[in-house]
Amino acid sequence: MIHDVTSFRGTQYVLLTDDLEGHKLIWLRHLCNTYLSKENKLLVISLKKLEEEVTSEFLGRVSFRSDWPNRRTVIKIVNSISADAIVFTWDGDNWLLPFLSAKRPIQALLMRPYLGGSNLKSLASWFVKLLITHLENRIGYVSFASLSIPGDQKVSKLGQNVYDPNFDIIESAKSEILQFPKKQNAIFRILIPGFISERKNPLLAYQICEIVNQRNVCQVELFMVGRVSRDLLISLAQVQSPWLIVRNEFLNQSEYLKYIYESDLVLLPYENIGSSGTVIESLALETPVLLAYSKPWVHAAKVGRGNLILTKLNKDSMVEIIESVAGRSIHIKCDYQILKGELGAFDFLLRNTSVKEI
Repeated sequence: MIHDVTSFRGTQYVLLTDDLEGHKLIWLRHLCNTYLSKENKLLVISLKKLEEEVTSEFLGRVSFRSDWPNRRTVIKIVNSISADAIVFTWDGDNWLLPFLSAKRPIQALLMRPYLGGSNLKSLASWFVKLLITHLENRIGYVSFASLSIPGDQKVSKLGQNVYDPNFDIIESAKSEILQFPKKQNAIFRILIPGFISERKNPLLAYQICEIVNQRNVCQVELFMVGRVSRDLLISLAQVQSPWLIVRNEFLNQSEYLKYIYESDLVLLPYENIGSSGTVIESLALETPVLLAYSKPWVHAAKVGRGNLILTKLNKDSMVEIIESVAGRSIHIKCDYQILKGELGAFDFLLRNTSVKEI
């Protein structure tokens, strides 16, 4: 669907996004409520089609244009927008090649600024990212920042470090939840929350929980709560168990955070090559997190004091840790805010203060 640029007149801020899945919707809500006044005109250009249930809450405050053929077409339209309007994206990793045709300033956040592995594909992807960011920073129009893993200050080759917006979002939400004491679940509850796809290894999580239940050291329930990808739903239909609970639907923020708070462990059995709002939220709500080992997360794990646990990505080690956490008799708190950093992602994306209409 091609949109006429004349319909964008009066826009002061333009957000380019692939979609509004996972934390992106929460980020948009925070952006509107905290950073932009009611007089500011925000246009969201989404590559994928947005459903009404997602956009309806922003009615009157945000304009949406979605369902575009490709990113290059979006950049061509954006080039027609005045340089006085602020154009930004939090999906900078996916827009690198289209950025080469940008003819106006764009603020771009890289959510995956870390090398994803030592295989040829990961190395090639990293080299392309490094090459384009350096080229744009020197002679192009796009400015980059890296969403660093909490507490890690070594990410600098792809742009300045910025901290995750979820540090600020959870601060305003946690007080309401923490006023209620944590309940002791009859069966140890493990949670995989948010947008759940094959990339997050949910089937591995299922196998791990199956082993735990077979060993009888403790009994667990596995909750998968949030948006579940279509392919994963097909796979899960073949492994149904009474201790597997799948809730495939959009959750508002309070419901989502309540699930984290009422769980005994958040399980993330995959290598995270960027920040994680789920980890930040879990630490804030005093729910332990089990995460596949990655060197940039080591400092955060130390600050987590046992509530952020790193381990090898294999069944045996994760089974042992689940059994260990299930056997704890103490409740752990940690000062996760010391991992925050100095410059916020939204402060980078919206750093211009004086804007004019298109």
